[in-house]
Amino acid sequence: MIRYIPNPRLFILFSTLLVPMFGQDINATLRGTVHDSSGAVINRAVVKITSTERGVTRSVVTNGSGDYVAAQLPAESYAISASAPGFQVQTHKDFILQVGQEARLDFTLQVGQATEQIEVAGSASLIQSEDQSIGDVVDEKKVKELPLNGRNAFTLALLAPNVFGALGSSTYNVAGNPSVNNNYLLDGIQNNDRTTGSPTHKPSVDGIQEFRVLTGTYQAEYGRQSGGQIIMTTKSGTNSLHGTAYEFFRNNHLDSRGFFSQTTLPPFTRNQYGTSLGGPIQKSKTFFFITYEGLGSKQASITKTTVPTALERSGNFSESTTPITINGTKTFQIPQAIISSVSQEFLQYWPLPTTGGLTNNYISTAVSTQQTNQFSGRVDRAISAQNNLFVSYQFYNSNSFNAGTIPGFGTTVPARTQAVSLTDDHIFTPTLINELRLGYNRWYALNLQQDNALGDVIKTLGLPQGGPNAFAPTDPQTGGVPQVSVTGFATIGSGQNFPQSREDNTFNYVDALTWTHGAHTFKFGADIEHFYKHSYFVTSGRGGFTFNGQFTGNAFADFLTGGIRTSANGLGDPNQNPYTTASGLYAQDDWKVSPSLTFNIGLRYELFEPQKERVDKLDTFDLNHGTLLDGQGQAYSVDSVTGAGAGGDRESGRHHL
Repeated sequence: MIRYIPNPRLFILFSTLLVPMFGQDINATLRGTVHDSSGAVINRAVVKITSTERGVTRSVVTNGSGDYVAAQLPAESYAISASAPGFQVQTHKDFILQVGQEARLDFTLQVGQATEQIEVAGSASLIQSEDQSIGDVVDEKKVKELPLNGRNAFTLALLAPNVFGALGSSTYNVAGNPSVNNNYLLDGIQNNDRTTGSPTHKPSVDGIQEFRVLTGTYQAEYGRQSGGQIIMTTKSGTNSLHGTAYEFFRNNHLDSRGFFSQTTLPPFTRNQYGTSLGGPIQKSKTFFFITYEGLGSKQASITKTTVPTALERSGNFSESTTPITINGTKTFQIPQAIISSVSQEFLQYWPLPTTGGLTNNYISTAVSTQQTNQFSGRVDRAISAQNNLFVSYQFYNSNSFNAGTIPGFGTTVPARTQAVSLTDDHIFTPTLINELRLGYNRWYALNLQQDNALGDVIKTLGLPQGGPNAFAPTDPQTGGVPQVSVTGFATIGSGQNFPQSREDNTFNYVDALTWTHGAHTFKFGADIEHFYKHSYFVTSGRGGFTFNGQFTGNAFADFLTGGIRTSANGLGDPNQNPYTTASGLYAQDDWKVSPSLTFNIGLRYELFEPQKERVDKLDTFDLNHGTLLDGQGQAYSVDSVTGAGAGGDRESGRHHL
């Protein structure tokens, strides 16, 4: 295969060495040769391919070598027949084509009347002999019938050879590549979460037709990443009405207690339920398929932690055997005059102990919840014998609450994903077929601290906000308690990196033209992807303080007297608006040199445009001049001796750091 990588260089790789880049094919290709009983090829034999469940038919004619090719066939079951004048019709029933497959089916016709038919009851096994792709298909039967904890069909990719679960991740490594290097396609459209390297949208299991996992040596049309290609297709309706309904239920009464556990299990309920329905709108012409799935979960966990006692809060440490040090004097009591008023304001956010003792004296039951709803819809239309179209839509909405160790400091996580795709297949002639795909997917998620409901606590405490020394931006979502970490005690305040949110948007335009000419099957394609996002990310929302006892010998005494070990505050605008465009062009040729030899040859050009920012916030290094260029056109330099600079050269636009 020949590929162009944008450094720029050309790589010519034939048959077995392929470096994945952009591209995607969700349909199958069927090819074969028609012979007579003596082994001679039959010219102009008609091969008819009929969808078993939808009744849609495609016909192709063999060439002078007796060969035929039918490209862009949806992955499903077919009845495939071959006929020629003076020969009996031979039909293979229930012949299954799989997503992204290059399948082969040869015919040997017997002399006889065209009204006579020979039927092959069972489909021959499909051997991938027409290209060098390495991978596996997780078909509809596996998707529906294999046990699947959590009903995430993507985990079934682990059934494929050379695919392993990624350490510390819900994704997987393919052929030794990092999990973030996988490329996910849903109905031929990009389905990649650029932030985490996982799929953006996870369809309901009942709405999945099948998916293919390519682990290496791909055609030129495949790519985007150097890892695996996970190509998933959704289910379409058929000429018969069919559907499903289900519910999976778990609770703490059905779960067993751990061997070493001496307590009863905390409350837990989990209900996952859904339905699907598919069928004809107009038989053999228009079909629909819809799904719905919901999940409701409530899980309690019993936690133990340490909170200050009533005496400790007043500055009395007589419950301890170790005195504290105040101004060089050993004592068990902090004078009221030196207790910080700000520290006293913070005390209200620690609950009082529920049990005696100085450690593990607070026991609570934290309840985390999750409620999700997702649905999908797909409509297929056979516009004519030469034109087929389908559109699919996926929607997922989730609202989760993750409880904290201390009440009031949990995290609310609303999330939503949407994906829409349109595919139009147009057959200009039996040997010239075009496939157009348009798609869009969106990811939205927010991590919001529960104590945001308390409002502007920073202002109440009298701490600075807004400006270069602020502890938090003046933003309605940055409300809540600054994080206070006292060694040996439970931390109050939510995570310093909250709130954070992002909205990712991906537009994908794909077109592929397949032309069969003699022993060659040419394919030409283009793939354009526009990506832009808005993210809100604070490094230290509301600020943070740590106390470790370095001043008084007791961390909580340090807190009461204002002996801060470290403090943190966030600077700058937390809003980011990056965007970029990636484009790919490819041409490939599957050249059937002989019945036992096929060359897969391809050329690809890739252009990944530099990332930009909507309001010019990106900084870049100018290595030629040793300066840092900001998005506003200013150049900054660092003093080579001191590492800092004084003054600046504003006329030339150059400043010192």
